[in-house]
Amino acid sequence: MPEQPFNCIMDPLHSIVLSLTPNEKRYFKMFAKTFKSSSQVIRLFEELNKQEVYDDSSLSEKTGIKNLIPAKIALRKILFKAMRNYREDIDINQELRDDISNIDFLLRKGLKEEAAKEIRKAVKTAEQGEAYSSLSELISYSAMAVDKHMKADGISQYFQSLLLRNEETLALQKEVQQAVLYQQYLGFFMRHGNYESPHEFSNGIKAISSEIELRLSVAKSNYAKICLLTGLASAHTDEKCLEMYQQIDALFKEDPQNIEKHPNHYFIFLTNYLTLTAGKNEFGPIAKRLIHEMEIAIKTLTVFFTNYPGRLPYFKRRLLGNKLTYAKANSEWDEMDALVTEAKQNMTDQGYKKEVTSALVVASLISCLFDQKKYAECLDWISCYYTLPSAKTLKPLMLCVRFFEAIAFYFSGDYNLSGVKANNLVKTILEQDMHDEYHKTLCTLLRRLNHWGIPNTNTRIEISDIKVKFEVLANNNDSYYSMYKGFLEPDRVLASILD
Repeated sequence: MPEQPFNCIMDPLHSIVLSLTPNEKRYFKMFAKTFKSSSQVIRLFEELNKQEVYDDSSLSEKTGIKNLIPAKIALRKILFKAMRNYREDIDINQELRDDISNIDFLLRKGLKEEAAKEIRKAVKTAEQGEAYSSLSELISYSAMAVDKHMKADGISQYFQSLLLRNEETLALQKEVQQAVLYQQYLGFFMRHGNYESPHEFSNGIKAISSEIELRLSVAKSNYAKICLLTGLASAHTDEKCLEMYQQIDALFKEDPQNIEKHPNHYFIFLTNYLTLTAGKNEFGPIAKRLIHEMEIAIKTLTVFFTNYPGRLPYFKRRLLGNKLTYAKANSEWDEMDALVTEAKQNMTDQGYKKEVTSALVVASLISCLFDQKKYAECLDWISCYYTLPSAKTLKPLMLCVRFFEAIAFYFSGDYNLSGVKANNLVKTILEQDMHDEYHKTLCTLLRRLNHWGIPNTNTRIEISDIKVKFEVLANNNDSYYSMYKGFLEPDRVLASILD
């Protein structure tokens, strides 16, 4: 959907039309013609689709419709109906809503036996898809479809079983709803919480995490477990986080249908688990398996990407960033060269400016270009990185990119600018109260840039000593080090300096 100018008039129907994918637009036109919608409605749709910026008077003139309000209401109704119909084969909830409509129709016609058959099929679908809201409704319809010739004791037993089943279903429905809300709550708090101090932020995370852990300990639904574990893992960078991802991995392996039922959570799990293994310097067999599984999922989960087309480029870019990091971590230099070319082409052609994945891919690209000793090109992409709105939300990654900038200027021969960048970064680190061993060592390296000038033997000895400190921190699994290493691997920077 095109970005709207700041002062433009926003029209909800116009926004809906522009948000449709080409396939959805094509389907709507066929649907509207099949149901013989008025020519006014189709003309209105065509003109709204042509307008990048909404213009009421131009729309009225080009469609020949003097009073747009009734035509807009009619278009909105037929558009929603078409999209419900479009999604019925690719969305379990829409499929169940259609099933319930069919059951309701059969019951109104007094065809209880046929209704009971449809209920049994729909119940099976709802149970497999963990669609507890629809399942509860289907249980109610089961009471309406009971055989009128059933004996008294049979009626009592039948309705007691329905009541028990409905109670269990409502409990699972509540469990899933709360799990989803707690995952969103924690994620929103971490991204957008207005806290006055790191202490307040930390206490908030602990409080929400405790609630999630409590619900996780009694959760029965696989979907609820996946949501709670995903939320909880996002708040940790330690062994506990790794343990959570291993549990999510086991849930998907235990029932492969979970992948098709919850593809969005599956992709998020794969990408985050990959980042974690990179941060722990374990970009080996586990990471290779996860990358392979992500490639398969991108190829096979076509229904999910048909339903949510915007997710495909997002996950492809996450895959590209992880493949870059994997190739680099395992010294697969030919593969890394090919991926660098692909990443540059991808970012140049697509120009993704808002999504977090664009920042991740550019950061990985910067790291790889540095390894290739292409310092000028590395600095060009660092300039590009600073223009990405999503980069501002990833503060640790921004520090890493600024670190690369200072070192890249140094090896480009601009020692003065390198010193200025290094000093500014040290100032930022101190202002943000980052006094852990990783950042202390980082500051030591940056301060030395001011004194080194042209590299010589003493410079190499000092950098070698600092490199040893980084390696010790890596072995101790320092959390900040892990976060940085997952994206840009500072120890490789130092190894490159020593070459």
